[in-house]
Amino acid sequence: MSKHDKPPNFRALRTRISDFRLGVRLAVGGNRTPWGRLILAAIGTGLGVAVLLLASSVPNMWQAREEVQEARLGGIYRTVPNQDPVLLTALRGTTFRGEHITGRALQPQAPDAPVPQGVERFPGPGEMVVSPALQDLLQSPGGELLRPRLPGEITGVIDEEGLVSPDELLYYTGATDLSATGTSVAAVYPDSVRNRSDNTTSLPPDLWVVLAFGVTALLVPVVVFVASTTRLAEAARSRRLAALRLVGADGNQIRRIASGEALVGAMLGVLVGWLFFLAGRQLAGHLSIIGFSVFASDIHPDWWAVLLVTLAIPVIAVATAQAAMRNTIIEPLGVMRQVTPRKRRMVWRLMPMALGILGLLFVGTDSGSASELQIPFLGSIVLLLIGVPLILPWGVERVVHRVHAKSLPWQLALRRLQLSSGTAARSVSAIAVVMTGIIGLQTVMATAATEYTDSTSEPNAPVLEKWHGVSVRGSLAGPERSLEGLIGALAGLPSTRDVEGFATALLGNTDSANTYRTTHQVRATIADCATLRDLRDITRCRNGEAFRESPQDSQQAPKSRSSQEPVRAGERLSIAAGHYDPRGSQDRATESAIWQAPQEFRRLPQSGEIIGPVSLSGLVLTPQAAEGIPWWARSVQVGLDFAASAPQEAIERVRNVAAEYLDFSSAYRLTPDSAIATNLYAMIRYGLLLGALVTFALIGCSLFVTAAEQIQERRRQTAVLAAVGTRRRTLGWSAFLQNAVPMLVAVVLAVLVGLALGVLVVIVTGMDELTFDPLGILGLVAIAALSLLVVTALTMPALRRAMHPDGLHTE
Repeated sequence: MSKHDKPPNFRALRTRISDFRLGVRLAVGGNRTPWGRLILAAIGTGLGVAVLLLASSVPNMWQAREEVQEARLGGIYRTVPNQDPVLLTALRGTTFRGEHITGRALQPQAPDAPVPQGVERFPGPGEMVVSPALQDLLQSPGGELLRPRLPGEITGVIDEEGLVSPDELLYYTGATDLSATGTSVAAVYPDSVRNRSDNTTSLPPDLWVVLAFGVTALLVPVVVFVASTTRLAEAARSRRLAALRLVGADGNQIRRIASGEALVGAMLGVLVGWLFFLAGRQLAGHLSIIGFSVFASDIHPDWWAVLLVTLAIPVIAVATAQAAMRNTIIEPLGVMRQVTPRKRRMVWRLMPMALGILGLLFVGTDSGSASELQIPFLGSIVLLLIGVPLILPWGVERVVHRVHAKSLPWQLALRRLQLSSGTAARSVSAIAVVMTGIIGLQTVMATAATEYTDSTSEPNAPVLEKWHGVSVRGSLAGPERSLEGLIGALAGLPSTRDVEGFATALLGNTDSANTYRTTHQVRATIADCATLRDLRDITRCRNGEAFRESPQDSQQAPKSRSSQEPVRAGERLSIAAGHYDPRGSQDRATESAIWQAPQEFRRLPQSGEIIGPVSLSGLVLTPQAAEGIPWWARSVQVGLDFAASAPQEAIERVRNVAAEYLDFSSAYRLTPDSAIATNLYAMIRYGLLLGALVTFALIGCSLFVTAAEQIQERRRQTAVLAAVGTRRRTLGWSAFLQNAVPMLVAVVLAVLVGLALGVLVVIVTGMDELTFDPLGILGLVAIAALSLLVVTALTMPALRRAMHPDGLHTE
């Protein structure tokens, strides 16, 4: 071998590199580089990359929020016996104009008490440390209505490290009246161990299924969209590579050239995607979507997700380019002549969908639930969704070859679709996938919503909630505060009416050494005669009387949380301050009281229904009969209505009054459980439609680019048709039909497969009553139709330019 000769392996490597470089030159070299097409493809791929990077950042965003929650004081430490606590803390909070404000009272018990994360020092009594969002809210014009409910003066701002999101409404305030015996007080002990495992709550199985299904249904179309975007202008690329094949390039060379050409657009798309992701990451801290916001520093995918997304997109681009080279390599002359392609085979296209169905059936027959068999469950859904874009080209091909039309627009559209049905099908494949997933998810959610509504439709609401639209609850704030004073203050508000309420107290004994009742507790309801007449139809009532159910009534009534053994006449029951007082004030930590039942009871009239946790059953006392029950043992519930002309701030004024009279108070509008469930699932349904709309907008870019590219490829034919007298309206209708036919096939296929997918998931998860969501399906069809109209309208300028006589020139 001469020294000038190169080894065979080196020559082969040089040849491969040369082929690859030729593919790169075909993509970006020369004076006729289709920069517009390349940029649009890069933008489409980049949007998909940005969405995938954002989705891979969600676990880290969630973990960051959980870590901040766990780092906050109270309830996250194991209790260490035989030690004094170093810090006492109690949750406070309120609601303002639909937004929840979280508060926490802090009372250090030792110099080394741990300061909450994001706070420099403990606030003293009458002081507050607030989050930036809460500070802005208090300084806003409407903040003066909230200010009376928050204790003390603002002395500091919580740092970012102590917040779960930029928009979190949180404050810390100092306290001096907390006791470790309070039922709402948490104690932090020295040398305690964080109790992470006790505070981690797993999602309910049904909710996990909906969440996992939804994420899969929205992410798989993005991958399909990226794959279809890499095949933009495939017809022109195939003809170019077929020409190289005809002049002597072998099959392997064609594959390497196609890989180099596809890799350019993919790498450019990855770069654009990272730019989109980093720019959106910086904007995330200033945005709030449906009340959810996140710090920009929390949006970061794991390294393996970064590597996977960055490398997977070029791999997908090269793989799809290789898969499209079959006809170019085997029949290059057929590609150049643009003859009708051979019919597609159906058998192998059904395999992923068949495997997905078998996988779901396996999950359904296994003893474990879908939430336990996560990989088989999600993998089966992915296979079913991937089967849709595989079947769609076959379906479009069969439709356009069997439909016959006489009008000129239909003939032009059908002939073009017969020649390039694969390109038309790919342009709507991602839309078909997202419709399939969301229709299946809507079926699952509609079924779950029906079951939840049925299970919560029983009359188990507290008694006042059946008469009034607003409920006020809490514990009396002091001996100078009373239920009567609270009712009077609420009745004095200009927009309130029909105010009534009662108090409850738990009577019993926790000391097994004395002779008082030790077997159970008794819930006593304290209400005046006017309230009793309204709530229990007690017509004869005088202040000082006591009522109870007869033993026969209590034995015949179904057992519930309010069912209890009737109190005996003259029975002595104890009340322990530390056990029943939410705050556990130190000056009452050792207090206890004894209440003696009267010697005579009147019988409560029978009620036709079992009412929930606060009900007029068991023991009912008028105010004079309950004088032996101290104020600190009483919990208050008040119901009221608003006048028809009440302003939106009426509920805020009620909350201000409640905060003045009650500790741990809450005031909220009442909604039946079934209505809550309906509203919850309606919000999720609208959220899915919003996600589908965003996905359609993303995928619509691909549809628009494909339609514009087809017009560009047929520019000479279009100019010829215009020159012989074809009207612009005829060509416009032809362009619309070329987009409408594959879209119609995609919608029909998505509805059928989506409903089947939803039915399979319902069966697998063991739901009983199958329910469909026709309105949701119609909404998706409307979105698909709207995207079709928008894309057609956007391609009309390109069609008008293609009809110009300059399109007759050729080289």
